[in-house]
Amino acid sequence: MTSKLCAIETLHRYLPMSWRRTTTQVKMIIRSLLPGGSPTNGDTITFTIPTDHLISITDTDTSLQHGTDDRGDEDSSQTVIVYDEFGNPEASGQVQPRDEITLTDGTNTYRITEIYIASSNSYYYIFHDPAPELGVPYTVTSVTNPNSTSYSSFSNEGVVCFAAGTLILTSQGETPDENLRKGDLVTTMDHGPRAIRLVMRRTLTFPASPEKRKPIEIKACALGSGHPKRTLIVSPQHRMLITDGVLSTAMGLTKALVPAKGFLNLRRVRQNMGCSRNCRKFFRNCLQNQRI
Repeated sequence: MTSKLCAIETLHRYLPMSWRRTTTQVKMIIRSLLPGGSPTNGDTITFTIPTDHLISITDTDTSLQHGTDDRGDEDSSQTVIVYDEFGNPEASGQVQPRDEITLTDGTNTYRITEIYIASSNSYYYIFHDPAPELGVPYTVTSVTNPNSTSYSSFSNEGVVCFAAGTLILTSQGETPDENLRKGDLVTTMDHGPRAIRLVMRRTLTFPASPEKRKPIEIKACALGSGHPKRTLIVSPQHRMLITDGVLSTAMGLTKALVPAKGFLNLRRVRQNMGCSRNCRKFFRNCLQNQRI
C-alpha cells in the first residue's frame, strides 16, 4: 500500500452542454505523512519538499462521493489516472474519498481529504484551501468520514505553470507559451525536440490581500549569468532545475528541481504582489514523459 500527500489544481474541460461531463484535472504535490500509516488525533505532521504528480479525475458531478467496496455503494463514475513525477501512469481506476483530516498550527485550521484507489490499493491525500506550509509542525485535531467532498473546496496551491508571455524554445524558435498547440515540438534539455501532448490553460484572479498563489518574478540573471536570459514569471510551485555543489554536499545530489518560491531569499527574485486586482493567465505544456 502506498501513501502520498498532495495539493490539488482543478481545471474543467469545456464540452457541449448537451453531453458535458465534469472533468477535473488535478496537479498533485506529494508531501511526506507520518511513517507507518494514517494519522490519528494528537499526531504531529510536518510536510517536506514535495514531488510533482498529476491526477486526472473524471466524474459526472461536482463532488467526490463516499462509498465502500464491501457494500457495493461506491460511485463508479469517479475514475482517476495518477501520473508520477516523470509523467508515467502510476495508478488508475475508481476513486473514493475516505477520511477527512483536520490540522492546526495553533492559530489556523487546515483540512485534508484522503482518497483511495482500490485497483492499486493506494491512498493519496488532497489539501483543501488554504494548503499548509512546508516545514511547519501541525497537530491533528480530528479525523472524520464525510459522505462527500466538493471539488471546489480543494486547494489551488498546486498550480505549476508558466505565465502568459513566457518564451519557450521550439523547432520554430522562441514562441510565447500561449501560442503553443498540441503537436508542436519543444526543445528539451537532454532529449531533443519533443511533441506537446496536452496544453492546459488557467486564469487565476488574485484578491487584494497578499496571497501565496501570486506569481514569482525572477529577474534576468538572478540565478547566475544568463539564467534566466530575461525576466521570467512563473507560478510559486513551478520547478526550476538547479545544479550546485551544495546539493552534492548536503543531499548527495548533483541536480534537483526546486519550486520557484524557494528562491525568494535571493535579491532579484520576488513575489509579484502588484497583481492584486488583476488576472494572470497560466499555461502548462505536457509531453509524453516529464522533460526539462
